[in-house]
Amino acid sequence: MPPKKTTGRAKTGSMKPGRPSAFSQEICTVICERLAEGKSLKAACAGDDMPTVSTVFRWLAASEDFQKQYMLAREIQSHVMFDEILDIADTPKKGVKRVKKDGKVETTETDMIEHRRLQIDARRWMIAKLLPKKYGDRQQVEHSGPDGGPIQTKDVSDEKLAKALANFLMRTRANVSAAQEKESAEVKRDPAS
Repeated sequence: MPPKKTTGRAKTGSMKPGRPSAFSQEICTVICERLAEGKSLKAACAGDDMPTVSTVFRWLAASEDFQKQYMLAREIQSHVMFDEILDIADTPKKGVKRVKKDGKVETTETDMIEHRRLQIDARRWMIAKLLPKKYGDRQQVEHSGPDGGPIQTKDVSDEKLAKALANFLMRTRANVSAAQEKESAEVKRDPAS
């Protein structure tokens, strides 16, 4: 259940100065729209008409509906950032670079490759954290049995295991021997190689 809405009026009847702290679905919607556009939570809360970041976290803890809206906005944000990566990589950005050499400051106008690389790396890191299954670097492999159940195992006697291993080794040796004979025959046909 969301926190109670208050009028925001002090006991004297005048408007309370400062940022809003009472829950407002309208403000939550604005915050989520800004997040979905790719802004940070801090940037989304900029302005005297918006709550502080800590107030937003308090609202998130108190409202399941806002939690769902917020998570969807963050998911959309990660897709937006994914698209931004290509734009940043494909668009050169000119800037002035100052380097101190031999006591003199040398100024050159150049593409800000380091800055663009930093922007890309920051977005890659963030989207990997927001949507690890889709954009994360690490893949997790799970083994399971039929219909997602546990893997079925059965006990095998030492004798059966020894026979299976011997058969496997014989097949492997036969395959290696065949490959060596084939390679030897190719070398005899073409002595230049």
